[in-house]
Amino acid sequence: MQNGNLVTNPHEAQIVKQIFDQFLQGSSTGQIAKQLNYEHIPTQRGHHWWSSTIINILRNINYTGDMLCQKTYRDDQYHRHFNQGELA
Repeated sequence: MQNGNLVTNPHEAQIVKQIFDQFLQGSSTGQIAKQLNYEHIPTQRGHHWWSSTIINILRNINYTGDMLCQKTYRDDQYHRHFNQGELA
């Protein structure tokens, strides 16, 4: 973060791009994790890669561009509901 703004880390962005590229080429999440570990590329926290870590990256709305505001809403009784077109 610089001056209160989010800034892309080029090294981390390259790894995320590599993960998406390999997945789109047909590699499984386990194969991708194994390849990253083989190349001695640490995770953001310095650990080994697991297929579950790869799955979380592939599902992350910040990377996929699937961000949607008001995915859920609360009715008058404060019950949470998924927004299926009720709200804009």
